[in-house]
Amino acid sequence: MNQLPTYLQNKTSRHLAQTLVGNLGVSSPPFLSIMGNRFTLIDTAGEEIPVATYDPKIGPYLDCVIIDALERTSKIYYDKHFDPSANQYEPPPWFSDNGVAPSRNAAKPQSPTCASCQWNAWGSKISAITQKGVKACGDIQKIAILVPGYEMPFLCRVPPGSRTNFRGFVNKFIGQPIDVCDVTTRIYFQAGVNGILCFDAVGYIDEALFGDEASFRQREKLALAHATDSLVGRTDLPIQGQLPP
Repeated sequence: MNQLPTYLQNKTSRHLAQTLVGNLGVSSPPFLSIMGNRFTLIDTAGEEIPVATYDPKIGPYLDCVIIDALERTSKIYYDKHFDPSANQYEPPPWFSDNGVAPSRNAAKPQSPTCASCQWNAWGSKISAITQKGVKACGDIQKIAILVPGYEMPFLCRVPPGSRTNFRGFVNKFIGQPIDVCDVTTRIYFQAGVNGILCFDAVGYIDEALFGDEASFRQREKLALAHATDSLVGRTDLPIQGQLPP
């Protein structure tokens, strides 16, 4: 636009843009979908890119580099049954990445704080798999991954049922000269169950992906720019004031 006209320079702002952003919410970041036990990359425009890599022994898989991880456990709550075999990802009505309270971007916050939330208590839900009491508000781990062929990072949400497998994978790097971000990670589905992820290291960061230092340089570039802070939820802020009725 050209220089701001004089008659607009001293006007009182109505903050319509801020109102609309609050009503419309935030757009979904690029992420990895595991719906239907298939790997699909979803870009910011909602376009779906199926991952075609397949191994007869383990089935569908995705090779990537884990370049960032949220330091806190994210909370996610669905007010209706979550179908892991569904074909489309539906955002949760309640979530938190800040570790204190519902996100200010949550559509239906359930409690002023996570600590006081009834859905964050053990036994608030019965597991359909184990028939044991679990938390209705699930604990997930958000990580940022680099995928061959893409300069932009994707969000990967490690679901509650996959956290044990993921913990076993990352524990292998404790006390080692290399970190989890220094290797190519293969993500695949655990046989016989729906939506449970497994993780293996299949080479150093560039050996299995590009054969040069391209992904290493991209990892360092993104880290220096803090480009994944918003992606993993590091910038999430808690709600303020009273909860909506």
